[in-house]
Amino acid sequence: MKALVFLGGEIPSPSLIKNYAKGQDFIYCADSGFDPVWSLGIRPHCVIGDMDSISEQGLKEIKKEKIPFLPLNPEKDETDAYITLQRALKDGARTITILGGIGNRQDHQLATFYLLEFLNKRGCKGYIVDDINWITYLEKDTIHCEKEDYKYLSIIPISEEIIVTTKGCYYEISHTKLTRDFPRGISNEWVSDKAQITIEKGKAFIIRTKEKP
Repeated sequence: MKALVFLGGEIPSPSLIKNYAKGQDFIYCADSGFDPVWSLGIRPHCVIGDMDSISEQGLKEIKKEKIPFLPLNPEKDETDAYITLQRALKDGARTITILGGIGNRQDHQLATFYLLEFLNKRGCKGYIVDDINWITYLEKDTIHCEKEDYKYLSIIPISEEIIVTTKGCYYEISHTKLTRDFPRGISNEWVSDKAQITIEKGKAFIIRTKEKP
């Protein structure tokens, strides 16, 4: 089952939100993630959060429309994003796309990136998407990345070192060691419509990036 999770942060474009909202089994909003979703006429299955950033109008709409709502205590050990992902997993989601979570708060942004590992360890494919970037987590596995309208393909080690093989990339590597302190897996490009990346050892973020308009 597929789920879409909206977080706070920089708001994606309406077209991106509408595109990813199609065909989802579940749609969840964490706190202020509700506002842009509701403004486009999309009704989430559940809103979760301590409500420290949602608009007053958003709160009124949740109550008025009787949208399922899980209030959280602001003083807690987990982030709203973490708890929302837990709920999605509990409901049976095995592919989760996160919109939002990228913006000025670098601490939240980095923490959200690492939630992709949290999902992976629970047998769930996880992606973070905005209008420029598509991010996923890969550990001792192979992924096929479509070029679509992306320009760059990057491999960012999470482990101290990783062993990588690529196919269909401009800079081909085979059983090559990349290290976290020398991130030279940045800004590769496709030579065909699809590239293959295999992480033979270690953990990494795989990032597709568009050129800014």
